[in-house]
Amino acid sequence: MIKYCVISISLLIGFTIVYADGPSPMGILEKKCYNCHNINIVLKAKKNESEWEKTLDRMVDYGAKINKEERRILIDFLTTK
Repeated sequence: MIKYCVISISLLIGFTIVYADGPSPMGILEKKCYNCHNINIVLKAKKNESEWEKTLDRMVDYGAKINKEERRILIDFLTTK
């Protein structure tokens, strides 16, 4: 009985970790922006949501590979940092 409880709890924790682990803003910045930009410059920039949207749109036009989910995560993060 205890064996089955331990297995059930382990599976529950494992599934929680797997499904809760989405892309982090810093991970996206490091993976998608660091090739061309110093991350500190990006983090120090003070822009509102509209300004970040325009900036990211411009970066995509320059060739940045950012999908819609990553774009939203970055805008939310950079606007509220």
